[in-house]
Order: sequence, then structure tokens, then C-alpha cells
Amino acid sequence: MFVMLEDVEEIKKLKAKYCYYVDGYYEDSSCLDLLLREVFAEDAFVDFGPFGSAKGREEIRNFYVNVVFGVLSFSMHMLLNPLIEINGESRATGKWYFFVPSTMRENNLAGWLAGIYDDEYEKRNGKWFIKSQRVKWFFGTPYDKGWSRENMIPK
Repeated sequence: MFVMLEDVEEIKKLKAKYCYYVDGYYEDSSCLDLLLREVFAEDAFVDFGPFGSAKGREEIRNFYVNVVFGVLSFSMHMLLNPLIEINGESRATGKWYFFVPSTMRENNLAGWLAGIYDDEYEKRNGKWFIKSQRVKWFFGTPYDKGWSRENMIPK
């Protein structure tokens, strides 16, 4: 049981690194290298629904540069309600609500992003990595309009 609790805590730290590195990129582009090296497994898969998907670190790098960082000029992840399940010595899953104040690069529009990260984790050489990350979107909305009046996430 004690090892499982340690694993849960390590996965929480891993997800916190994900947030810090994504959000930190806008001030320090070296955060992208840390994100790829310390957070994602070499053969990881990300799926952001209508915004695209990528497999492997090089595709993931391109996806974050062109889509995430290409669209947003600011983000500040807040994660809520982690639900982490350890499935043996080297596998785990996690679901996290996310709420992200953000700014669109093109028009400097402040907004809110929200949804669920649905992750699979893999432990390699004693260290946890994100093996897959799928995003279920609830909304993306301008700050001043709110999610009940306008949702900018394509269906």
C-alpha cells in the first residue's frame, strides 16, 4: 500500500510539472524541452480533440509549438479533483479537471478553457511518464462573455 501512495504522489508531481512547463513556455522556451524529456514518454500520444493529435516526442513538440503555443500567448493551468488509479507496478491512469485562464495570441483576447485530462501513465526505469493524454473539452470562452453564452471549442 505504501508504494502505491508514493506512486500517486509521483504522478501528481508529474502532472504539476506538465502544467508548469506548458505555462512556463511563454517566459522561457526551454520549458518545452523539459516537458518532452521529463513528462512525456518517448512514444507518448496526445489527443486534443478538434485541435489535433500527435504521437511521439517530435510530433508532440510540433503540436505544442504550432497549436498550443501558436494559439495562446498565456496560460495558467489549475487542476482539480485528481482521480488516480495504480494498475500494477508500471501502469496507472488519471483523470483531472482543468480550468485555464488564457490569452489568445492573435487578438489578445482573454478567455477560459475547461475540460478533463484523461491520462495513461507508464513507469520506466523507476520514473513515471505520461503515455497518453486525451482532452475532453467542456468550453473555451471569452472572459467577458462566459461559458453559458459563448463556446469557441469546435464540435
